[in-house]
Amino acid sequence: IISDFLNLPNPFRENTHFTFQLSDPSYLPIYIEINIYSLDGKLIETLKNNNIYQTFNSISWDGTNDSNEEIPNGSYIVQIISKANNGDEQKSKHIITKIK
Repeated sequence: IISDFLNLPNPFRENTHFTFQLSDPSYLPIYIEINIYSLDGKLIETLKNNNIYQTFNSISWDGTNDSNEEIPNGSYIVQIISKANNGDEQKSKHIITKIK
């Protein structure tokens, strides 16, 4: 469903942008969920967007947890879940790093 997933910059200091492309415009609209976990598996933050209508997209994250507190330096696991309008679903994982 999506391809070329990146977060820029990586490592990041204050905020980062998750960018990706849609592999086929016929999947539009799509739903994206980005879950950010600590390395021990604790959910830090969830970003959701269920109104994606473009083939190239960028979702910003300010480096805070679900309580709006700045996360500490370190590496984090990012899980991306994308769902197409036809019911197809794709999951992938990436590592990002926060530094000061």
